[in-house]
Amino acid sequence: HASRFCNLTCQHCYSHSGPHIRDALSADTIIYALPFLREEGYEVLSLSGGEPLLYSGFETIVRSASKLGFRINLITNGAPVGGRLLDLIAKYVDFVAVSLDGMPELHIELRGNPQAFRWAERAMDRLRALGIRFGIAYGVSSESLSHMPWVVSFAQEKGAALVQFHPFAPTGRGQKLRDRLSLRETDKARAYLVASLLD
Repeated sequence: HASRFCNLTCQHCYSHSGPHIRDALSADTIIYALPFLREEGYEVLSLSGGEPLLYSGFETIVRSASKLGFRINLITNGAPVGGRLLDLIAKYVDFVAVSLDGMPELHIELRGNPQAFRWAERAMDRLRALGIRFGIAYGVSSESLSHMPWVVSFAQEKGAALVQFHPFAPTGRGQKLRDRLSLRETDKARAYLVASLLD
């Protein structure tokens, strides 16, 4: 989590990220730490946030991590995937997860931007066109649980390599949606069974 800066202000954001948040680690600090982490046996650098593709030190960090032999993964809302950033992803990133929170209407509502689903879908299309391995990080809430079969079909249609199911966490701004989106014990059991059937 290099930065909490993001182009979206998602209602359920666990890290309180957004367009007006400027909390960030310096690229120098991260780059300084990378060789020590490599020596300790770490092999994967996973970038999240905030929106990692909007972090000012993104290019410097992925270049440095790549030289040290790290595999680089990132999770994105998809909006910035294009142009020079897409070139950098193609060169340095091993895997991209595009986040979704349900079918288009729910995803757009939770992300607070009418373009949110279109951006995510466009990112997948661009990644697929360049042969970049990607998947979908799917937020499972009480409202999106029933959409789990849909997202697997959608992932297959888009050429995604995998779907990761992430249970809703009522932290950060998500605390305000605790009553609406939290998974009850029966919901968790259903999610487990549906994921097993879809595997």
